[in-house]
Amino acid sequence: MTLSPMVRDSFDETKTPILYLDLIMAVFKHAKELLPEGNFYDIYVGAYDIMDRLEDVPLIPEKPEQEKKESSVKAFQDLFSRAYQSAAVGYYFGEKTDHAQTPVIRTEEERQQMADRGKKIIDDLVEKLDMPSVLNQLDDLSAFQNNHVFTKYGEWL
Repeated sequence: MTLSPMVRDSFDETKTPILYLDLIMAVFKHAKELLPEGNFYDIYVGAYDIMDRLEDVPLIPEKPEQEKKESSVKAFQDLFSRAYQSAAVGYYFGEKTDHAQTPVIRTEEERQQMADRGKKIIDDLVEKLDMPSVLNQLDDLSAFQNNHVFTKYGEWL
């Protein structure tokens, strides 16, 4: 859940740079136009379909009485604001709707349409992220660490 320390621990143990790509940061930095209204629901549903878990997305035939309930972890927002997302503190949501409220999805066909749109957005985002370039940058960072930092500071690291 809290990936920042895991990334750091992995690097400290292996001395190999690894990268955590955050979906929200990636969209806002590289592909805002893919979500002109900031609606992540299609991406969420598309991701479930990619994982062969589309049937886990519930059908919601009508709007819930209360459009958006207050988060069960609202009292802890000050803690959460200390770092980006769950990098600040490990925790679990108290209610399923705390993460992303499921929108109205009336039929299996509508759910599949959302999934198809979401998978297209994910594919377009991966293309925009230019992963070959990202991997080259990781290689360059690793070479910098090996040829400069580790030779300069040695076993202390």
